[in-house]
Amino acid sequence: MDIKELTAILKNYCEQPGLSGHEEIMANAFKGEIEKYCDSVVVDKIGNVIGTINGTDPDAPNVMVIAHMDTVGFLVQYIYPAGFMRVERVGGTSDKVLQGHGVMVGNQKNEYFQGTFATQSYGANTAQDRVTVDPLNRLYVDIGVTSDDAIKELGIDVGCPIVYDHAFYEMVNDRVVGSYMDNRAGCTAVTALAKSLSQSRPKCTVHIVGTVWEEFNLRGAMIASRTAKTDIAICVGPGLTSDTNETRNTGNAKIGGGPIVTLFNFHGRGTLNGCIPQRGLYDLAKAVSKEKGIPIQRGAGRGVITDTAYIQLEGDGVPSIDINVPVRYIHSPSEVVDVKDISSTAGLLFEMLHKIGKDYDLSRY
Repeated sequence: MDIKELTAILKNYCEQPGLSGHEEIMANAFKGEIEKYCDSVVVDKIGNVIGTINGTDPDAPNVMVIAHMDTVGFLVQYIYPAGFMRVERVGGTSDKVLQGHGVMVGNQKNEYFQGTFATQSYGANTAQDRVTVDPLNRLYVDIGVTSDDAIKELGIDVGCPIVYDHAFYEMVNDRVVGSYMDNRAGCTAVTALAKSLSQSRPKCTVHIVGTVWEEFNLRGAMIASRTAKTDIAICVGPGLTSDTNETRNTGNAKIGGGPIVTLFNFHGRGTLNGCIPQRGLYDLAKAVSKEKGIPIQRGAGRGVITDTAYIQLEGDGVPSIDINVPVRYIHSPSEVVDVKDISSTAGLLFEMLHKIGKDYDLSRY
């Protein structure tokens, strides 16, 4: 796909709400795109979208290439008599980016209404207010109604989803800024991959998968792996960059530098899990990078966890690797990505898959 086509798909995906546990609208959009290229597409019991492109060799491994469809956001926790809503977070969001930011509140029929996180008018601020970040439990969402009854007449109640407003703006140099590049960028990359594979089939059978629950408990991908009977898993998510003022000297990855191959990630915050990739998959990525002239970057760090954390524990072990699209400002309402990185990520995956046949060694070393 060219940059224009990739940007159009990315924009479409960014406009679909998909809070973890409420992925239906995004799942339908993703399914609608990949079924153009896959031999079959199924939606499993928990909502994963699994498209299959049959390989030319039935003895070659089954490879699952996944991108999670769900996003971080919030749920309605309490409705005030005046119609404002107190919320609870779903996934990792920073209190620093919320006040004054637009949101969309979903009802029980998957209809969404514009709103905002309220912020105190500047003229009413004390000196301390102007330098203080209010925690989430002091914030509320306003959608313009005047009573709790009016909220419920719209079909909104406790437990309904709230997501960032779907901003999407094209910048210079093929870069875009918007909500939920995590992981609409990954979904776009695997969609482009599906198109390329449909035109040039590899030996291995490839499952193009949009997973659910990644931002909630990471278990959605486990079910997809069982459905697809996965031998190898490649996860395409957002990769942390270190090319901004506050992140320099924390790593070497940057947007515009090509896909990030993760050598180590580890959550370490109550979830003692992460992923050290199978050596063969990393060696394959390096070899393809050198042969095809596709630049790759290396990443490693704590505080991050992806779908590979649990997929690798399925069955008797699934060789796994994270190959990510570089993204700035992850989990904020304004994430930045270079569309060329989406293209090169899809290109790297395409070339890697064409080198996986029946002789590929599934052992760790």
